[in-house]
Amino acid sequence: MLYFQSARLDYPFYVTSIQSDPVMSECERKKTVRIEDRHDRWRFTCPRNHRSWEPTNHHFWCSKCARVEGVDGVFDELRDKRSGDLLQRDEVLLLTPAGPYDRDLDRTGGPA
Repeated sequence: MLYFQSARLDYPFYVTSIQSDPVMSECERKKTVRIEDRHDRWRFTCPRNHRSWEPTNHHFWCSKCARVEGVDGVFDELRDKRSGDLLQRDEVLLLTPAGPYDRDLDRTGGPA
């Protein structure tokens, strides 16, 4: 049996797990957080483990943190409760039912 290779079809099989896929878009490398999804709201918290955060212009704001004397409610990282990682704002893709939250940061391949 003869097998003719096609770079277009065989490309995924030649990429090792250590190499990054140059075809992968920027938004596919980001952690997706669905803002209005109940499970994502339980998984992703503010750095002080509150679930009362909201996205704002290129950062986040937590109402519970803002109520504490001497604590700023503004923060730049979400905590992933599953892994324990702190994710910078530019490392997450915030999705709403209407699409990306901040189109300039959460671009899905099209123009902002």
